[in-house]
Amino acid sequence: MRLLALLVVGPVALVGALVAPSAVADTPPPAPHYTYTGQPSDVWFERPDDTFLRLRPWTYCWTSPVHDGEQVMTCADGIPPAPEHQRRITSGQSIRFWFGRPGWRFRGSEHMSSVRHPDDDTCTVKPVINRKRPHWFRLVRPERPGIYEVVLFGDGPEGDVFVSFKWRVGKYDSPAAC
Repeated sequence: MRLLALLVVGPVALVGALVAPSAVADTPPPAPHYTYTGQPSDVWFERPDDTFLRLRPWTYCWTSPVHDGEQVMTCADGIPPAPEHQRRITSGQSIRFWFGRPGWRFRGSEHMSSVRHPDDDTCTVKPVINRKRPHWFRLVRPERPGIYEVVLFGDGPEGDVFVSFKWRVGKYDSPAAC
């Protein structure tokens, strides 16, 4: 079910929506792309085999391009996908990801927690994200292997977005794994 509200204030309209968890597409074209519209860019994660996993934001506020002297801001408040429905990225290295607008920064939630040992403080790490180029970022690999739940928050001139996924790092079944 989707609820929609529209509030017009001067030349900017504010639209709010309540949406279900984001849909995820796993059949992207060969490289990330985005055309600035009234919908936010997806976040594209590069896999070790040079393919991409595309995640749609499950919560966002987004300002459209100016059209006839007006802009529209759309806000969609969703909930993260349930753990059993989160997409998984497997990589023993840091993960590169791409976002379709320049001038953005990304941060992780307060911590990435282990799926297998969520209460073990040694398996909880603060995500480190570096911007490499205007559209490219790098999520630094945790020291210990394991499966981690990751929530990323991005913000920039057009608004903000949230995406989440599971990250399988290294040999997740080793004795040292989280």
